[in-house]
Amino acid sequence: MNRREMISALGLTAVGAAAPSAASALTHQIKNGSASTQKNAPVVASSGNTSAPNPYANCIITAKNCVASAEICLTKMVELLAKGEETFFECAVATRQMLPICEALLSLSAQESPLTTGIAKLSIKSCTECAAACKPHIDHHPSCQECYLSCLACIKSCRAIT
Repeated sequence: MNRREMISALGLTAVGAAAPSAASALTHQIKNGSASTQKNAPVVASSGNTSAPNPYANCIITAKNCVASAEICLTKMVELLAKGEETFFECAVATRQMLPICEALLSLSAQESPLTTGIAKLSIKSCTECAAACKPHIDHHPSCQECYLSCLACIKSCRAIT
């Protein structure tokens, strides 16, 4: 084994040793309720400094809500489309396009990534399109209304950081 191979093997061993303890810590936080991101619960910095709030805390909350409400809305739209209600096609397309963008926003915000502001700009665009597609249905379908409102909230939180 040469020097590079040995350094690489040691690095992989260190990563392998750290991963279970990090997963265990996260599981402990979730079980004890300390990993909550509810509106009243502070979201802490990923650096481990629990006194420093995550600057993207609002994006974490709104992106999470956007993803959850979009999944529910999309499920309802698929049911309606299967029944032949074609007016939901545009809404389903916009929702499907918004979902991976807001999932990326959630992940990058939680990591305090420098890429967060870039994905936030794209989130504004995708949430605007999704909200516009949902708007005609909000008076008749609660899931569309919830998706619409969560998109508006996500847009607001993204604008605050861009």
